[in-house]
Amino acid sequence: ATLHITGRDVEPQDIILQFKNYRWESLGDVDSIERMRAENAYNSHPAIITLKKRLAEIEADENEPVKEYIVRAKDFREDVIKETGELVGTSNKAFMTEVRKFDIFLLRDGIECIEPGEPHTSYKGKKGRFYRYRHSTNN
Repeated sequence: ATLHITGRDVEPQDIILQFKNYRWESLGDVDSIERMRAENAYNSHPAIITLKKRLAEIEADENEPVKEYIVRAKDFREDVIKETGELVGTSNKAFMTEVRKFDIFLLRDGIECIEPGEPHTSYKGKKGRFYRYRHSTNN
């Protein structure tokens, strides 16, 4: 439940309450709960789990000259399915829309996404629009 507090002598606020053991308990204000939910969604999202694992693999590979996860939406989506067994999004475009909503969290973790430029670039024998993910410390 949400308790909305307003009044002449108090700051307006919304507090999330939970009924537990015949008592109401405060879980915190709405903003902090939403931040916590977004953080949990980010940390448990199959695409984020896969992205972080791929970046770690690439960075650990001494034979990989480019320390970036360079991928088309289609291939990224397939990597997520292989890694987690979960299908994200109803299409490649919907998948990338879902992933891009976590950009602010990625930046906080030191991971940047470079938007695809030309629609038909080529990388490792594949053509398409490539997203580039890398740790900010890699330039």
